Amino acid sequence: MVHQNADLVNLIPYHLILNSAGVGLYGLDTKGNATFFNPAAGKMLGWTPAEILGRHMHRLLHHSKEDGSPYPEQDCPIYAALKDGSVHAIYHEVFWAKAGKPFPVEYLSTPIRKRGEIVGAVVTFTDRLKCEVAREALRVFAENPRAATEFSEWCMQRKAQKERGGS
Repeated sequence: MVHQNADLVNLIPYHLILNSAGVGLYGLDTKGNATFFNPAAGKMLGWTPAEILGRHMHRLLHHSKEDGSPYPEQDCPIYAALKDGSVHAIYHEVFWAKAGKPFPVEYLSTPIRKRGEIVGAVVTFTDRLKCEVAREALRVFAENPRAATEFSEWCMQRKAQKERGGS
């Protein structure tokens, strides 16, 4: 259990933390309905909190697999966290954006407990393609240290150029 300093907890309201997080976050009640939806999630998927809150998230965001075939809720790792109380990490799936297109994600579904009882879940997600690009860059740089050095130098030159007002 995490011990919290009451003074620190009251210092920063939770909504400010949710709004500042750089990953998509949404919460579920025990029925699978959205209880919160942060701006990063909205930016990635095109939904606003007003369009999401209170709605059944599997039917809205996770109803189909990447190939368009149905994704039964009983097979969904997000909802498994509500039933088995375990954290579920998935690295190759999609959520469906408001525009009706699949959005590649990596996500964690973590149960929320109150006095030992599961009262919901929080889902954190990131853009899978960005993660795959970063992993591939790390692999290339590990295999070719010169490429890493050249890229680092290029980044520093770009930064210096921007600071001088160049593009």
